[in-house]
Amino acid sequence: MLPAILVIIVIGFIILAIYRKTQRRATSDYQDSQLPENHILAKAKTVSPPSRPSSSPPPPIQEDNSLIYPDVSGLPRFHVYKLKGKNPKTNRQKTETVVAKEGMSPEIVAQKTELLPPYSLTLDPNPRTERPASEAQINFAKDINIPIPEHCSVEDISLLIGRQTEENMTDYITPELFQFAGEQGICLSPYSSPEIGISSILNSSCEQICLEFFAYFIYCSLHGIWHITSPECSPHHAIFKDFGQDFFSNSELLETIRSLSYNNILYIRAHGKIDKRSSKNAQAFSLTCDFLDSHLPAETPSIWEKWRDCHHLPQQIQRQWRSYDKRIAPLFIDHNSKSGQFQGVSGRYMTTLSTCSCPDFSRKQKPCKHMYRLAYELREKPKSSDN
Repeated sequence: MLPAILVIIVIGFIILAIYRKTQRRATSDYQDSQLPENHILAKAKTVSPPSRPSSSPPPPIQEDNSLIYPDVSGLPRFHVYKLKGKNPKTNRQKTETVVAKEGMSPEIVAQKTELLPPYSLTLDPNPRTERPASEAQINFAKDINIPIPEHCSVEDISLLIGRQTEENMTDYITPELFQFAGEQGICLSPYSSPEIGISSILNSSCEQICLEFFAYFIYCSLHGIWHITSPECSPHHAIFKDFGQDFFSNSELLETIRSLSYNNILYIRAHGKIDKRSSKNAQAFSLTCDFLDSHLPAETPSIWEKWRDCHHLPQQIQRQWRSYDKRIAPLFIDHNSKSGQFQGVSGRYMTTLSTCSCPDFSRKQKPCKHMYRLAYELREKPKSSDN
């Protein structure tokens, strides 16, 4: 009888414990229901298991919008000098302004003048290509993501700012065109556009060089040669020289060529033809084309010519600028097959003047930065050049 009583007592205690536990849970639930919602969430957070790392993708890396420009450290520098010497006509001292390559002796510079020794050569600090950029210009350039080059002049920084803020600035001037302008007494910034170089040479060079260079420029435009160098680099230099000699006395033609504006030159270069709204410009263009047709040998069109109509487009100009990126290194260039392999940002690409294995060309089917870099490396250069 006693064991049965003990069993009943134990069962009673178990039932009582279960009842009390149920009551406490019900009371707790009721109290939670009376709390503000944010308090309930806070409480839930304290008892929730540790959350797993988020599987969402990381935020995209911001694109580097810094302006890219070529390395000009290896270019010869031209400066504006004040040369003082003896005037042979008056036997008095005379000072002339001369553009010459950096490091040349006064005697060599004097060969461009009629002055007699003794000579005194000093740098002219006034031209825009000589004055250092102001602090305000440099600060503004930094604000719009322009890396400041070493020894930056007023002209340099103005052109770089223009490239970042304007839409009509094209590719950079080639080293050969930059040097050719300097040899003609024209001091340019190495960050100039080809159109600035072409316009300066046509306006400021002597009659023979003006005509010779114009014939060369028209030849390049007709044949889709985008990287303008100099007449001396072309195998047809003798023909361009003949053009200058044949029309040396044609003052009307010279006046028309010298009056070509920046936009006129840009149009010819982009479209391979003249804007016919000016009859004088159209006549000068037609006369030059007829001369070249009658004197130049028949040529097989270059593969690069098929891209002529797209080089001036804004997105293509951006690709031309990006072709100077230091990360785009040519692994090899084959001048015979006009092809090469480039180390791009994310791989190696086989490149020709008509195609490239990079994703950008596959998507857009227009010349990519590797193709522009190849065309730049294949440009006509002086025979003695190792660049």
